Amino acid sequence: MTETTREQRLRAVYEAGSTEEVGKGYDTWASDYEADVQAFGYISPSICAALAARHIPAGDGPLLDAGAGTGIMGQLLSLLGYDRLDALDLSESMLKVADSKGVYGKLYQGALGDPLDMPDGHYAGALAVGVFTPGHAGPESLDELLRVTRPGGTLVFTVTNPVYEAGFKAKQEGLEREGRWRLLEVTPQFAALPKEKDAPLGRAFAYRVL
Repeated sequence: MTETTREQRLRAVYEAGSTEEVGKGYDTWASDYEADVQAFGYISPSICAALAARHIPAGDGPLLDAGAGTGIMGQLLSLLGYDRLDALDLSESMLKVADSKGVYGKLYQGALGDPLDMPDGHYAGALAVGVFTPGHAGPESLDELLRVTRPGGTLVFTVTNPVYEAGFKAKQEGLEREGRWRLLEVTPQFAALPKEKDAPLGRAFAYRVL
């Protein structure tokens, strides 16, 4: 696989003009996704796995992998002892690959930002890794992740700088002012795909739901 082809696939989902286009882009990419992002040095899952290990006891309850993709995050969490994992993703093809990993219980197809068909306060934690980036889910997604996570639970997610400045910063600070969550930890800035040309920087956050 050439670097140009990988870049084209990446741009196709980052520059999509609608949720439908994003889903189609990932459906087409599903079989090669992991090889491509590994070639770019994808580090967000390992960083978020470390945050989860610090802030979510393995026996606390089920976790939601929101924007699970092909299940990279789920595999890492499973290795860390989290054995009750559900997956949510926009792409049916990506979910099929994730399901083949054998680490998820329930699989939900849907978009972050839309109402989620999940009960209030069901999860001990939710993770959204690589989802809050250009062309993907917006800051309104955080409301539903909060709703499905119980008080005392933990949210772990990454946000790239372009979308952080364009709406996530205000949303995250607003939720803290409203007493809906409390910041536990934020990482230094890093490039999720360090070998990608002009890769945007971002950070990972961990919040306690109140």
